[in-house]
Formats: sequence, C-alpha cells, structure tokens
Amino acid sequence: MTYFLHHFPSILGFLITYLISLLIILLLVRWGHLNRNFDQIQNSHEHVANRFGGIAIAVAMLLVVCYQNIAIEKINIEIQVLFFFSWAALFIGFLDDILGHVSPIFRSLAMIGVAVIAGFNLGWLDKVHIDLIDNLVNDNLILAASLTVVGVVGLTNSFNLIDGLNGLCSGTAILILAALCYVSSVLGFKEFTSFYLLLIFCIFGFFILNFPRGRIFLGDGGAYFLGFLIAQGSILLNSRSTEISSWVFVLMCIYNIWETIFSMLRRAISRQSWSVADRGHLHQLVFDNLCQGKSVFQKTTANALASILCLLFPAASSVLAMMFFDNSSALQLACICLVIVYLAIYFSLRARLTKANTPARF
Repeated sequence: MTYFLHHFPSILGFLITYLISLLIILLLVRWGHLNRNFDQIQNSHEHVANRFGGIAIAVAMLLVVCYQNIAIEKINIEIQVLFFFSWAALFIGFLDDILGHVSPIFRSLAMIGVAVIAGFNLGWLDKVHIDLIDNLVNDNLILAASLTVVGVVGLTNSFNLIDGLNGLCSGTAILILAALCYVSSVLGFKEFTSFYLLLIFCIFGFFILNFPRGRIFLGDGGAYFLGFLIAQGSILLNSRSTEISSWVFVLMCIYNIWETIFSMLRRAISRQSWSVADRGHLHQLVFDNLCQGKSVFQKTTANALASILCLLFPAASSVLAMMFFDNSSALQLACICLVIVYLAIYFSLRARLTKANTPARF
C-alpha cells in the first residue's frame, strides 16, 4: 500500500481507475431509469438504454483526480482548469439528455461561452504551422481567439455527431487519447500523459458495457465532455512545444473534423438545416448497408460490426500521427489521403444503397 501511495498513478492506480468507472457504470445500468428515446431517423439500436455514461466517466475521473491531488501530489494547475471546464461542457450536453430537444443554437452558444472563458484561462491557439495564418494569429488576438473557439466548439460537437453506434464515439476517443499520450510523453509533459491514461481507463469502464450490446450510452453530456477535453487539451499541448507539428492534432482528429465539415457541405448543397437530424453520416451508411441485402444482420450485430469498421479510420489516423508527429508535410499528406479514402467509401456506400432501391441520404 505504501508503494501504491507514493507511485500513483501506477498500473495498480490505472486498474483502480477502471474499476471505479466500471462500478459507477454498473450502478447506472442497474438503477438508471431516466431514459429518452433516440431521434427515430438516427436510431440504430433495438432498445433504449440510459444516456448517463458520460456522467459515470466524469465522476470516476473526478474521484481519481481529487485523490491524486490531495493524497499524492498537486496536479498541474492547467490540468485542473482543463478538467473544470470539461465539466461545464458535460453539463451543457447533459441538459439535452435529461430534458430532450434542447435547442442546438442554445447549446452552441453555451459551448462558445465555455470555450471563450477557457481560452482566457488556458491560452489561445498560437500556431498552425502555416506561415500566413501563423503571422496573422501572432499579430491579432481576436483572430487567435476566434480560431480557438471555432476549433474547440467544432471538435466538441463532432464527438456528438459520430455518437451513433455502440463504441464508436468512446472508441474514437480512446484512440485519439492514446496518440495524445504518446505526443505528451515525447514532449516531456508527464502530468498530461498520466491524466490522459487515467481518462482512457475511465472510458474503458464504460466501453465494455456500451460495446457491443449498448447497455448504456454516452449521451450528449459524455460526448461533449470527451470532445472538449481532447480539443482544449490539444490546443494546450500545441502551445507548449515547438518540437512537433500542429498538424499532428489535426490528423489525430481528422475523422471527426472531416465528418463535421462534410456534413455541413452536404446539408448546404441539399438546402437542409444543419440542426435537423439525418442519416447521411458515414457510420449510418455503413450500418444501413449491413442491414440490407441478402445477408441481413440484426440491429445489434450490424451496429457492432459497423462500429468496428468505422473505428479503422481513427485508428489509422492515430497511428500515422504518432509516426510523423514532427513532419508537417507528411501529416498534411496523410490528412488529404484519409479524406480521399473517406469520400471514396462514402459515395460507394451511398451508391450501393441507391442501387438496392434504398432512398439516397445525401
């Protein structure tokens, strides 16, 4: 026990973190009866489970962080501030989980407010490794703040956007956090490495009950919580070092980023409101393709398989990000290649559905 107390977080510490998260998740699965039906147009499940998984992850992380901060050693103040604002993001998403149909405009404005206040406390985006933009950002605080807010709010919302299959959002977060752990380790930021590892183990406690059967869901609160931590944490790490390229963070999150951009483009082309749910996302096209044809999967099986297939995308981007973390040209090329692969798969799946007399969902 003495060794554990003086060497936390250790392998045992990570295991305790996982068990705390799993215990809270199990309690929520057993006694969490406040459920809300999913939007029918986006439903890829055979049942409705509670949407409080994000609360469990956040509470488990809070208990471990408080223990480490009080009993072991003071946690880096920046991490404490980052974690504090992540709870504000969690609350914004959680409002929709418990009330239902909270206005997207309200949530977006609230997230902008959180991002602005967090920026004043944690700093603004100061480089993107594009000379023209870097010069403008360095000379213009308003531009730097605007880029930061757009990046944080956009990436935070992107995690909610991909949260449509069992394990997809949490699995994507785990893969990105693993890459962030590697980058922070390379940079020598041990506190961030430990923090992200603890978060990974907390998510694992949720993941095993979310995938493959979906006994509990992240909810908007959980998606916002993870998205904000990754978005703001990436900006914080980017501003702390000149040893790596800013594009490493873009490549880590390219699946989320491009899914968001592409969704905005296709909705603009089809003159559809950005706040209206549809089934035009890549993960939903993969799911719909698995559910149609000669071999029709049950929803639960198709859901899990579609999630695994979609997770190959963030897995590839995270591995490439770790391989070329200090090479902007290679990272930019990897981003372009992955976007091309995304588009090829997307239009192939859409054409297959159209050929099978399934209405196109562009």
